Order: sequence, then structure tokens, then C-alpha cells
Amino acid sequence: MKKVFILLLSVVLCSSVFADVNEKLQFYKSVSSSFSGLFNNNLFKALLGDHEILNRSLDIFSLAQLNNEQLRLLRNMVFARHGLRFNSNDLIEFFTQFSWYNPILTNVDNYLTETDRRNISFIQAFESRNVNLPNVNWDDRRIGIWQAMPVAGSGWAGRFVFHSSNVMEFRASQMGNQGIWRSFSGSYRIIGNILEFSVNRIYYIMHDGNIRMDWGFWFVNSQMNTITLANPIIMRFPISSISTGDAYFWDRNVGIRDQVTLGNTRFYRMSTETED
Repeated sequence: MKKVFILLLSVVLCSSVFADVNEKLQFYKSVSSSFSGLFNNNLFKALLGDHEILNRSLDIFSLAQLNNEQLRLLRNMVFARHGLRFNSNDLIEFFTQFSWYNPILTNVDNYLTETDRRNISFIQAFESRNVNLPNVNWDDRRIGIWQAMPVAGSGWAGRFVFHSSNVMEFRASQMGNQGIWRSFSGSYRIIGNILEFSVNRIYYIMHDGNIRMDWGFWFVNSQMNTITLANPIIMRFPISSISTGDAYFWDRNVGIRDQVTLGNTRFYRMSTETED
């Protein structure tokens, strides 16, 4: 009986160890993928027919790298994957090249998922970019740290940082798992209702694979390094003017904040100090 108990205990302990290793491996794969994503936009892969990428919510950095023609195709891919028959010849020609496209329906609204609807709305926001509109006026209130939530938790969430010069950064969240890339920076300009971000520097973690768990996974032995790009990554975000008003978090008023919309996401100025 004692031997059986020891054997069962060994199996439980081994299962626990393997589960922990597998979890760390999944984390390693995810952070590696997010880093390579700065150089290899998955939405280009979607436009080559890999429609399963649209099963998850899209991010603003991937969308900001597409032109409006590509955005239109991506938006209609949401409908095409549910079997919509198009009237536009260019859409018919584009989607019939994919073996998965089966145009049998004239309306697919009832088949759209919550993720589908969110992605359509997100893509449409980026399609509203227009260089021919009067330039959006950004005054000195732009300077500081802008975050997609109007409160700080155990650390900063992902945030844009605008400096007094035309220098701009995006810094990764300090909460949860530590990714390989930590921030990227470059210059920006306003054209019409577009904020054009030219990323020429990426800050990333070099590590030896030693991972520990402490409020998420972290690399224990790590060093910061920098990649300077000869040709910048160009991201174009539709933007609004800066406004000031009540900010809400979980339906609770957390005070007055300067606010601006990039894409279809509202950002709040959390600090005027860019190095907070």
C-alpha cells in the first residue's frame, strides 16, 4: 500500500512539473511570436488567404501598417469566410482564388461573431484615414503618457508617450508577462486626420531562457538591447483632436482626463512627465 501511495505521489509531482514546463514553453512561444510580429505583420498573411487569423481581435499596430485598399479586402474577408456573395467584381476576383471561399449567401449578418463585429468596426475606423482633411490640431496637451485605460494598476499598461519634440514611443505593459520587446520609438507627424508614426528603434530583451513565475512569467537573467532600423516601420493611425472630460473605469468615474482616440480606442493622458 505504501509503495502504491509513493507511486501515485510521484505521478502527481511529475504531472505538476510537466504542466509547469509546458506553460513556460507556451509563454516562450507567445513572446517570441509577438517580437517577430513587429517585423512580420500577420495581416499580410491573412490577405494571402489565412482567414483563421481573423478568429481573434486585431491590434492597432498591425492595422496601422495596411493601406486603405488592403483594409477594405481584410474587412470583406470577415464576410467572405461566412460565404457572402459579393457584387463588386474586384472582390469576387480576389476571394475566388481561395479554396475555402464558398459564396452561397446574400446576407451573413446572423453568422457574424462578436469578434467579427469588433474587427469590422476596428477596420472601418482605420479606413476613415484621409490625408485630404484639414490637419488635426494637437496642442501642447499631447505631451506626456497616454494609456488605453484611465487608471494605473500594479504598473503602467501599454502606453504611448509623446515628447515635446516630434518624438513618440510605445512602451509595453508593466503588468503580467514580460515580453521580449519592451518599447519602440521614432518620429511622428500629423497629415489630415492621420498620425504617422515612423518607428526606427526597437528595445528588446536578450535572455538565457531562465524563466520564473512571479505575477506572470519573467526572464531572470536579461539585458536590454536596441535594434536601429535602416528603413523605418511606418504606422498610420486615424486620430481625433484632444478633448477633456470625465473618465470612467468599470463604470466608475475616476476624474477628469485629457482624451484622444487612435483607431477606435480611447487613450487618456495619465501624466505630463514622459519618464514616469
